[in-house]
Amino acid sequence: MPPSPVPAPVAAAGQVEVPEELRQELWKLIHTGNPIRAIKLVRDRTGVGLKEAHDYIETMRQNDVTLR
Repeated sequence: MPPSPVPAPVAAAGQVEVPEELRQELWKLIHTGNPIRAIKLVRDRTGVGLKEAHDYIETMRQNDVTLR
């Protein structure tokens, strides 16, 4: 499995614990234009709220140089 391009993002309201396997799934969803599905997946798997999940995904998107 290739390493993540950037360190795990931290949500504004606190740290969201996301296992590496889930992070890889999130990258795939983001890169295929499915950020809403990625947010839902973060919420389902971690139990965080909508804002925390959204902030986590937005931070992933902002830190990903391949999306620029």
